Amino acid sequence: MASICDLYFSTIARIVVGLVLLWAAAAKLRRRDDLPDWLTAYGLPARYARETAWAVMAAEAVVGLLLILGVAMPFPAYAAVALGVVFLAALGQARLRGVERLRCGCFGASEGKTDHLLIRAGAFTALALGLAWSILRVP
Repeated sequence: MASICDLYFSTIARIVVGLVLLWAAAAKLRRRDDLPDWLTAYGLPARYARETAWAVMAAEAVVGLLLILGVAMPFPAYAAVALGVVFLAALGQARLRGVERLRCGCFGASEGKTDHLLIRAGAFTALALGLAWSILRVP
C-alpha cells in the first residue's frame, strides 16, 4: 500500500517534470529556426534536423501537458523517462566524439559544457524514473 509520502512525491514529481518539459519546449519554440543547427552538433544528419526539431518540441509539449494535467497516466511518465534517456544518449555520444560544448536549447540559447548538460539531463531522467516508479506504487 502506498503511503501519503508516495502520493506527495508522485504529485510533486509529476508537476515538476511536466513544467520542465513545457519550459524546454517553449524555449525551443522561441529558437525554432536555430534548433536544427543545434541538433546537427549532436551528430544528427542535417536532412533530418528540421523534422526532428519539431518532433522533439511536440513530444516535450504533449508529455509535459499530460503530466501536469495528470491525464493518461502512466504513459506520460514513461514517455518522460524515454525523452530523458534519448537526450542522455545523444549527449553521451557527442561527448565520446570529443564535443565539449553544446547548446541543448532546453532553457534558452546558452551553450553549456557537455559534462554539465549530462549531469542536468541525468538529474531530470532520475526524477522522471522516480516518478514512473512512484506511479507503480500509488493506486
